[in-house]
Amino acid sequence: MATYLVQKPGESTWYVRMVVPPAVRHAFGGRTKLIKTTGSSNKAEAMDRRLPILAKWKAEIAAAKELKLTTRDQWRPEMADKGLTLQQQIDTALLEAVKNPPKGIGGTATEIYARSAKLQEEIKAFLQDAQQLEIQGANGLVDRLRADLDLESEPITMVDAVMRSAQTVQDMMVQLAERRYGLSPLELEEAHEIIQAPTTYKPVSPITDRRLEQFRAYRVNDGIAAKTIDQQESKLTKLSGYLRDQGFPLTSATITKWLETLNLTSKTKAQYLLAGSTFWRWATKNDARWQELHLGLDNPFKGQELPKVRGKAKAEAARKAFTQEQIEHLYGVAHAEGNKTLRMV
Repeated sequence: MATYLVQKPGESTWYVRMVVPPAVRHAFGGRTKLIKTTGSSNKAEAMDRRLPILAKWKAEIAAAKELKLTTRDQWRPEMADKGLTLQQQIDTALLEAVKNPPKGIGGTATEIYARSAKLQEEIKAFLQDAQQLEIQGANGLVDRLRADLDLESEPITMVDAVMRSAQTVQDMMVQLAERRYGLSPLELEEAHEIIQAPTTYKPVSPITDRRLEQFRAYRVNDGIAAKTIDQQESKLTKLSGYLRDQGFPLTSATITKWLETLNLTSKTKAQYLLAGSTFWRWATKNDARWQELHLGLDNPFKGQELPKVRGKAKAEAARKAFTQEQIEHLYGVAHAEGNKTLRMV
C-alpha cells in the first residue's frame, strides 16, 4: 500500500508526494507531481500529517477530472465562435488596409513626430495586453507580435501585416484552449482547423452523454421510477441526435421543427416536451456551463402548440376494449409463463 511519503537525499524530513494524472495536469500548471513537506522527521507522525494533505490533493484532482468531463465538448464551439469573430475582424482590417494605405512620411516634423508617437503608444498598449495573455498560457506571444510589428527590419504591406498578425492570434487562441481544456495532440490539430475555418465546424448537441448521465443520477436520487427515467432519457437522446445531425441550437423554433418530424400523436409529443422541460429545469439549476450557454433564454419546451385531435380521429385513437378471444389468449400466455400478476388483471 502506497504511503506517499518520501525523503529527499540528505534530509531526514518526510515529504508527501503524489503523481498528477496526465489528463488533469493542465489544471496544476503542467506539474507531473505534487510534493509538500510534513515538517517532521518522525515517520509515524508524518503518516498522520500526510492525511489532510492527501485529502486536499485528491479532492482537487477529482474536481479537475469532473471539470474536464463537463467541459470536454465545449472547446470546439468556443473555438468556432472565436474563429468567426476573428474572421470578421480580419475582413474589416483587410478592407481598411486596401482602402486606406499608410500615408508617406511627408508633412512637417511636428506632424511626423505626432504620428510616430501615437503609433508607439498603440503598440505599447497592445503588447501589454499580450503579456496578460502570456500569463494565461499564450507562450511566446509577445515576441511574435514584436516581430510582426517590426516593419523597419522587414518592410511588408499592410495586407501582409494583417494576415501575419491574424495567424499569431489564431495560434494564441489554440494555446489558451490547450491550457484551459488539456487538449490532446489530435484535439490540438482539430483546434487549429476550427480556428482557421470556423464555418466548417458543425455544432454538437448541448444534451451531451455526460449531462444525461448526471441527469439520470439526479432522478434516481430523487426516487423517480426507473421506467420513467429510461423513457425520458430515450426521448432526450432522440432530440440530441436531431440537434447534432442538423447542427441546430436548442431553441423554441428548433423544437417546433423537431416535433414536426415526429410521426406521433399529440399526446405522445406532449410526453417528449415534458421530458425536455424536466431536463431543462434540472440543467438550468445544476449545470454552470449550461447556465452560461443559455443565459437569458426561456425554456424552449414550453409554449409549444400541439394539434388537438377531434371527431372521428379522436374516436379512432381512443383505446378499445379487448375481445373475449384476446382475453383468453393473453390469459393462456400468462399462465404458461407463470405471470401471476397478469393473470389477476
